[in-house]
Amino acid sequence: MEEMVTSIHSWMKNPTGSSVSTAESKSTPVNLKSTEEVHILIAEGFLLYNYEPLNEVWDRRYFLTIPYEECKRRRRTNMHEQVNRTERQFRSLPANQQNLLPQFLLHLDKIRKCIDHNQEILQTIVNECKHMFENKEYGEDVCKNWTLFIFQK
Repeated sequence: MEEMVTSIHSWMKNPTGSSVSTAESKSTPVNLKSTEEVHILIAEGFLLYNYEPLNEVWDRRYFLTIPYEECKRRRRTNMHEQVNRTERQFRSLPANQQNLLPQFLLHLDKIRKCIDHNQEILQTIVNECKHMFENKEYGEDVCKNWTLFIFQK
């Protein structure tokens, strides 16, 4: 978080010259002469809402949510991307350095299997809990017992 705060303050001092990634604007609002006048920083993550050093920095805050299925898909994709990135970095090392870590690729394969297995476990939990809070109909006898039990003193 400290690194993020430093990056944000750096961006605020010099938006065009900071190390924060940027995207070019595709259109200019009618009331502005050019997009060079406006710089927007988007910082994402729900933990940012309660992080005191950043609370005084924000001009506006928006809390957006995405559907659970999309979140799950992105998480799985991101986890695999991290492992793939690590593998690419390892393969870019000279052979003599790769030889120093003979089990590294096997370890990455185990991590991939763990990611997939964790996904299966989470899906099982979601499927079991999916209808947990739905209203259910019960027979008359059960309802009478509840009524008697609730009002009995």
